[in-house]
Amino acid sequence: MKVLVVDDDTIQRMLLVDLLQRFAKVDIVEADSGDAAWELLQAGLCPVLCCCDMRMPGMSGMELLQHFKSRAVLAEVPFVFITASADRNTIEDAIAAGAANYILKPFNLTKARSRLEKIFRNIRERYSEEPAATKRRFSVPPERLLGYFEALKQQLAEARAPVREQLSNGEVANAQPKLDSLKTGCKAMGLWHAAAMIEHLHVLEPDLVDHILAEVDLIVDAQVARTRAEFSLRAAA
Repeated sequence: MKVLVVDDDTIQRMLLVDLLQRFAKVDIVEADSGDAAWELLQAGLCPVLCCCDMRMPGMSGMELLQHFKSRAVLAEVPFVFITASADRNTIEDAIAAGAANYILKPFNLTKARSRLEKIFRNIRERYSEEPAATKRRFSVPPERLLGYFEALKQQLAEARAPVREQLSNGEVANAQPKLDSLKTGCKAMGLWHAAAMIEHLHVLEPDLVDHILAEVDLIVDAQVARTRAEFSLRAAA
């Protein structure tokens, strides 16, 4: 899971990164301004959470939040403001604009951790289904469930090069069915975030699509590892 941390204050950004990594297994992507963060998002970054300073030079945190809400693939991403202001009106404005929560600077670690833990519980439910729940839904043994995930991974591997070539040649109509099939496969396997990334591709540009499919591949890898761990399945020799 990728988390975007945006703050022009290097020390505060480092403190937040350390806090996030202390209790959640996440891949942190850092940006030192709203403009830099937006460039990353336009290049295909699809985080599961954004923690952003409210006041920064250039694009403010509120402006970045508005950009999030304007894009379907980002609109539901929890957006947490990091702010030094405890002013009630400021906080109410942030929540009204769509922020999921806020954390005051300097950090109170106990309060910050409590708020982030609640957000991550909700993220995990929306990010992907528990392997045990997927197993129950399909009524299959763990080994068969693992086979489904590995088949999806193979489908991804076989689709990436042809899709990239078709998009490079302007053959969008030929590439779209493959993308739709991958999206359907992700939904079937309970990989909600992966399916949403494919569904909401706003530009079918070869590099961007290839980047998204690479991200989806990592999500499938993580679910394979999660399935093995949950059911104590050994990796293939």
